[in-house]
Amino acid sequence: MKDPDSSGIEFRVAETFLEDVGRGLARLDAEDLKRLGAVPGDCLLIAGRRATVGRAAQVPLSHCGQRLILVDGTVRDNAQIGVDEWVTVRKVPFMAAESILLAPVQAHLPIPTEAEIPHLRQLLSGIPVVLGDRLQVTFMGGRPRSFTVEGAVPRGALLISADTAIAFKVPEVSAEKAYRVSYEDIGGLMIWGLQPGPMLFKDNPDFVWGLIASTWYGNILGLIIVLAFAPLFAAVLRTPFPILMPLLIFICSIGAYAVNNRMIDIWYMMIFGVIGWAFKKLDYNMAPMLLALVLGDMAESAMRQSLIMSEGSPLIFLRPPICLPLVMGAFLIFFWPAVKEVRARIRSRKELRPPEKPREP
Repeated sequence: MKDPDSSGIEFRVAETFLEDVGRGLARLDAEDLKRLGAVPGDCLLIAGRRATVGRAAQVPLSHCGQRLILVDGTVRDNAQIGVDEWVTVRKVPFMAAESILLAPVQAHLPIPTEAEIPHLRQLLSGIPVVLGDRLQVTFMGGRPRSFTVEGAVPRGALLISADTAIAFKVPEVSAEKAYRVSYEDIGGLMIWGLQPGPMLFKDNPDFVWGLIASTWYGNILGLIIVLAFAPLFAAVLRTPFPILMPLLIFICSIGAYAVNNRMIDIWYMMIFGVIGWAFKKLDYNMAPMLLALVLGDMAESAMRQSLIMSEGSPLIFLRPPICLPLVMGAFLIFFWPAVKEVRARIRSRKELRPPEKPREP
């Protein structure tokens, strides 16, 4: 076994969890972190065909004992490695980034404005970088944007924070290099012996137009199937409840386990199933629940970034001029039904109160 302090330890690369994408995390077994002399939050040097850095974190119990390192596609691209390849990992010291110089990868897109820089800094806060790394962020309501770290102060492994100054460099990128496609995007074409690129339409027209036609045929066939089998699908609702309910629980359990191959996800499913049943019995409105399911991941990510910016202080959510009015409005909306009911009771009591008799002279 190699000395972790000198050359590091080798691990096999695996895809990380969906919630870790874009956070710069490198998840390892707790025992492997101990062998590296690292704890969660430390900076790890990941050496593939290129060296990059990631922030140490622990894997769940289902991934322990397999010598895996879980990283997202951005970290793999920076290290120039792929899934199931082996990389060398060791702990390295890091410093807070005072300033970084970013060059947009998509040359056809405009550089972020001064008003967008605070939002960009918030998205990048807590991500470790070295010179030459590529970062990918998604502005609200926009497509993912990629930037290359062209310069930084100080040198070495750096952690972007809320105090990091961000400047931009106009890149001299040719039209051929303006777009970058990862190996995951083109792997399917390569399997079929096709060369991705602008000449695909000319060299393999049968494949391209066949693929386009298949989308039309698929939609038409799907419409026919839905119209033809709609009565059969509706008949499922006539299945006796003692048969339908165990079948639904079985299918949901398979889906919950298949996402991350973790037993804990099945327990989460059962717990929230009971909570949903209780909400149904208490006649809660389902619309806010559906909205929370859609926006929950984004809200959690934004809350995590805000707490990183405030160094763990929740008072950042009460700062004017934006957060404080929004929080006050949210509390007002939350308690307004109770306030309305109290006001209605007071009004009804006044209406039922008998009129006062006039005093006799």
